[in-house]
Amino acid sequence: MASSMGRYLAHGPSRALNILAAVSIVVAAVLARPVLLPMLFALLLAMVLWPIVVVLKRARVPTTLAAGLVLTGVVGGAALALTNAAEPLAYWSAC
Repeated sequence: MASSMGRYLAHGPSRALNILAAVSIVVAAVLARPVLLPMLFALLLAMVLWPIVVVLKRARVPTTLAAGLVLTGVVGGAALALTNAAEPLAYWSAC
């Protein structure tokens, strides 16, 4: 009887700890969403824009300046797009 109990204890806590770890990971991911989503978006944006920085580096532009130029271009382009879309969006939402 003692050996069957030892066998149960050898496998039982391992399974329970795996379930507890999985639940903990899910809860941590849900609670960390406000932090993780912007970080993932920034990582995706960096991966998309890095080839432009590399092209500027090949043109002998320093990395910091190249990254600043790319970031300025992206922010400026987004601002221009939103400015040009503001009037049509206001008209569309009023209808």
